[in-house]
Amino acid sequence: MTAAPDAASPPQDPAQPRLLAVLAIGQVLGGTAVATSIAASSLVASRLSGSPGVGGVASTASVLGAAGAAAVVARVAQARGRRPALVGGHLVGLLGAVGAVVAATTGSVALLLVSLLLIGSGTAVGLAARYAATDLAAPARAGRALAMVVWATTVGAVAGPNLLGPPAAVAVSAGLPGVAGPYLLCAVAFALAALTGWLGLRPDPLLRARERAGPRPARPGPWRCGRGRCCGPRAPRCSAPSASCSGTR
Repeated sequence: MTAAPDAASPPQDPAQPRLLAVLAIGQVLGGTAVATSIAASSLVASRLSGSPGVGGVASTASVLGAAGAAAVVARVAQARGRRPALVGGHLVGLLGAVGAVVAATTGSVALLLVSLLLIGSGTAVGLAARYAATDLAAPARAGRALAMVVWATTVGAVAGPNLLGPPAAVAVSAGLPGVAGPYLLCAVAFALAALTGWLGLRPDPLLRARERAGPRPARPGPWRCGRGRCCGPRAPRCSAPSASCSGTR
C-alpha cells in the first residue's frame, strides 16, 4: 500500500525531471571516469615503480582525495549552489586525469599519486549528486530520485573497467604508452560530465529549492544589558529581559 501524499508538502518542481536526467547522465560519465581510474591505478603504479606496495598507495590516494574533496564540494554548494560544486569537482578530476596521462608517459610515480588525489574528487561529486537529486523532488519521490542517481553511478562503475582495452590501443596509436590509455578515457569522461552539468543544471537545484522555501526566519539575538551582560532568548542564564536591558541586539 502506498502512503497518501502529504497535503502540506510542496509539489514537485517542473524542472525536476530534466535536472534528474542531467544528473544521471553526469553520474554515468563520472562513475565511468572514477571506476576506470580505480581499476587501472594499482597496476599502473606497480609497473611504474616496480613495487607492488606502491599499487596499494595508489588506491589509498584516491580515497584520501575523495575525503578531502567532499568537504570542499559541500562548502561550495552551500555558498554558490550545486552547479558550481559538481562542475568544479569534475574539472578537478579532469585535471587529475591529465596529470595521470603525463605521469604514465614520463614514468613519474609521485605525479601519478598527486593526480590520483585529484581524481578522487569525482567520488565526492558522485556522493553530492545524490543530495542534488532530492533538492526539488516531492517528498514522496525523493527516494526514487536518489536511487536513480545511485543506479546511474553504478552503470558507470560497471562500464569503466570493461572499457580499458580500447583506450590503451588509442594511446599507443597516438604515440603514448598503453598504460596512459585508461586515463585518456578518464579525462574524456570527466570533461563530458563537467560540460553536461554546466549546460544542463539550470536552474541550480539547491538555489531553486531555497527560493521555493522562502526567506529564513531571523534568529533571535540576545539583548545587551547596560552592565555588559546578555539576557534574552539566547542567554541561558536569563529567563527574561531585566529592567536594565536596552532592547538592542
